[in-house]
Amino acid sequence: MLDNLETSWERAGPPIEARLRDLLAIQGLALLASFRGQEAVGGARWTLRHRVDPLSDTDALTLFLDIADTIQPTDPDLPRFLQALGGVPLAICLTARRAAHHTTLAGLWADWVRLGPEVAVWAGTDPHRLTSVPHSIALSLQSSRMNPPAHRLFALLGQCPAGLAPADRIALLGTDATRAEEALIAVGLALHRADRLDLLPPVRDHARHTARPKGDDATSWCRHFLERACVEGARIFGDGGAEALAALTPEVANIDDALRAAPGLALREQAVAALYGIHQLLSASGAGSPVIFDPVAETCIAADDPRGQADALFYHGLVSFLRSDHATAQARYEEALPLYKRVSEVLGEANCIKSLGDIALARSDHPTAQARYEEARPLFQRVGDVRGEANCLSGFGDVALARSDHATAQARYEEARPRFRRVGDVLGEANCIQRLGDIARDRSDHATAQARYEEARPLFQRVGDVLGEANCLSGFGDVATATGDRLAAKAHYETALAMYERIHQTVNIALAHEYLAAVTAGAERASHVRTAKDTWLSIGLPDHADGVARRLDG
Repeated sequence: MLDNLETSWERAGPPIEARLRDLLAIQGLALLASFRGQEAVGGARWTLRHRVDPLSDTDALTLFLDIADTIQPTDPDLPRFLQALGGVPLAICLTARRAAHHTTLAGLWADWVRLGPEVAVWAGTDPHRLTSVPHSIALSLQSSRMNPPAHRLFALLGQCPAGLAPADRIALLGTDATRAEEALIAVGLALHRADRLDLLPPVRDHARHTARPKGDDATSWCRHFLERACVEGARIFGDGGAEALAALTPEVANIDDALRAAPGLALREQAVAALYGIHQLLSASGAGSPVIFDPVAETCIAADDPRGQADALFYHGLVSFLRSDHATAQARYEEALPLYKRVSEVLGEANCIKSLGDIALARSDHPTAQARYEEARPLFQRVGDVRGEANCLSGFGDVALARSDHATAQARYEEARPRFRRVGDVLGEANCIQRLGDIARDRSDHATAQARYEEARPLFQRVGDVLGEANCLSGFGDVATATGDRLAAKAHYETALAMYERIHQTVNIALAHEYLAAVTAGAERASHVRTAKDTWLSIGLPDHADGVARRLDG
């Protein structure tokens, strides 16, 4: 049995492999070896290679609590601690030893945030691969198998919580990317997750605290992801939007960190330029959080950049609105509006006013919504923004539809649709078509409604708009309900609900549960009614919660 075979093999690979061949020539001898990293060690035909993977979430929790028996399973910091430990047994054991001296994890977690894996050390012992996570990582970094590009890649991966895809590795390291990747895999510091190269969480935290990128690398990773967000994010909701969304969604965590790091790396202007694309990405994917925009707004205040501050506030509002956080959205729009006026940014001003109309509409305040759209429309016309004017016309249609004034609504949508088409706004046109389907549905013209939804759905798919596609599926459910096909209706509503949940569309989630309650019975119906009420209450709409039964029965 040979423990840590890599130590000898690194110092004298060919002689060690020759010795292995000599050993295996002995009849009846079985050879077992442990080896740090992934290497094709010669000299023997290994009949079994067992890779030691991170522990499962369940096993990690069991191991931690078995050692730290003073910590309650309900400790609020336990989930984030286990996530930071990444299923690495050594990190779990050493951290749990320290946690055993406490009754809560609050103080130890604060230390981890500040120090990273320096917390995972057996106090009072000499640094050793089994008593210190930082020392264990350092042994791998000191390996002769590491090379300068590998050290660069290790530092870059420390800044990228989502790891790096092949194209990003090449963009950041050029022709050195493959050699660097092979070295990190060889010493066991990195691993592949599908096609992405990544570090386990405690290893990433170590890199983040002790191996900051140097030279051009210090800013290149941040600039790279901001540029991707700016260029590819702008394509979302337009032609090719589905492909852009698929490419960028795995990068949300990297873009988040880049946006937070940008001010400290003198990349404020690049961060502001990326805000539109980032808002598109968060809106379409449902990933990330709108608070991502806050550091940019704060930096713009310090730099006396009211335009950049207004953009950060406005896009925060847009994402919050799409996630049914209307109070935050309204507050952000109202903060951004005077800033746009201050710098004479008429388009920004118009967008804020129109967006305030959207909030009023969502709250069923139809007069205010109508007034906001009427206020915004001439501003869009003044700057020649056809898309903005079309959005106002579509808003007029939404107000009319909400009032069951189908004739006016249809006229407004048909007025807006060619404007969207003129500027190539596929999403705007798709929304008009889908709402024309809603009008046909309300008029019990089921064939036309079905046809409109079928016309709109591929347009939503083309631009990567999950919400629009889900609305079409819900429309299919409405048609099926009206024609008595409850089984088909249930299937459509369930598919739509899963999509709404994916993008955190709380209002639509509540409505989907109401629709499902209408086509189910017994305990299943009761469950949907209860969930619909709870969902309405979660976004501060008790009147909607109280009206669930009335809407279902009426």
